[in-house]
Amino acid sequence: MILKSPILFCSFKKLVFTSFFLFCLLTSCTKETAFSNTFTSNFKEGETEQYLKLDYWTKNPKDWQVTNDRIECLVSEKNSNIHLLTRRLENNNGDIEIKVHLGILNDEVSNKNWVGFHIGDKLNKKDNYNIRKGIDIGICTNGTLFIGTLNSNQKNSNLINALKTGVYLQLLIINNKKGNYTLDFSALEEKSGKVLTRISKKNVSEKQLVGSFSLVSNFENENNNSTANKTRSVWFKEWKIEGSKVTRLKV
Repeated sequence: MILKSPILFCSFKKLVFTSFFLFCLLTSCTKETAFSNTFTSNFKEGETEQYLKLDYWTKNPKDWQVTNDRIECLVSEKNSNIHLLTRRLENNNGDIEIKVHLGILNDEVSNKNWVGFHIGDKLNKKDNYNIRKGIDIGICTNGTLFIGTLNSNQKNSNLINALKTGVYLQLLIINNKKGNYTLDFSALEEKSGKVLTRISKKNVSEKQLVGSFSLVSNFENENNNSTANKTRSVWFKEWKIEGSKVTRLKV
């Protein structure tokens, strides 16, 4: 097609330029979104198998169920966890915020039973994801927070009640720029976001903060009671991870 009219030629040229600009803009936005380091869970009912295949790995898929826009652990057993496959803690001098909304489904109060995070696993598919060298960070069913080592403090009645309806756990990993980090861990009220309790740990080695992210349900069953094992333990939703120490992985 030959455009003899200067007006038509200018209009055509403008149209081509505009189309090219929009294409570049949309491509740029898509690429930025696709490779974003920020992770936000989006559990949808009926898609359990799909999510486990694409975004997560767990040793026992039948122990987990997606319902009511949240993922539930259907058992009360030791070290039930679900690993995130698409993000990891990078070996750099960055910061991270990890947050999750959760609620306890098992009423047993104990300073040995806990739910929360595990960070820094050195996972490898060839080893069936069994290498575990990171840090446990969570809240016990007696309402006490801990980082690394379980807290033997007495029960916190206010938090026990809050756990039944739901709380937010928030972990801040803060780079001290001296080869170590501070971990600031809080339990937040579900509706207001008010801090219910908080603990922190300083001088955490950067070597402990490289690896994967996991959600954990850990219920000790000393008597190996099969009925107790089949009790639902916890639900999780709104799991969010963001910060300069997060990297995206190809699955």
